[in-house]
Amino acid sequence: MFFKKKERDDIREIKQAMIEPPETDHEELPSFIEEHKEAPLFVKVEKYRDIITTLSEMKGFVGSIKQLYGVIHEAETVRSDALKILRNSVARLEKNIYEMDSELLRPRGFMVEAKETETEMTHIGDSLGDLQRQIAMLKKEMQELS
Repeated sequence: MFFKKKERDDIREIKQAMIEPPETDHEELPSFIEEHKEAPLFVKVEKYRDIITTLSEMKGFVGSIKQLYGVIHEAETVRSDALKILRNSVARLEKNIYEMDSELLRPRGFMVEAKETETEMTHIGDSLGDLQRQIAMLKKEMQELS
């Protein structure tokens, strides 16, 4: 019975200390605490309050990170869907171009003059090939790191 009452009083004191800041000066510590090298058997209310505050901040950070991950995941999903639509559109366009080209009749010996656009297209194609090789190399390096 004596221990239960003492425990309740301790809990009330801790709760009261959490609500009201202590009135003592924090810089004046008894000399026996300063000389004591082992961990104290008690936790200062201020330290406890700091830990609770830090934990609350960490919970907020975790929540923000989870929300950010969700947004990034959604963006990647939208990007992936857009790439699929783009790929399908290009395939349909390419199919239509080849169908139209095959239906056009050309007289024998008919040659189309090479224009600047063809050389630009060749240059763009070469650049894209280089980029694809670099991406493949980066993927390989990432797999080696994993």
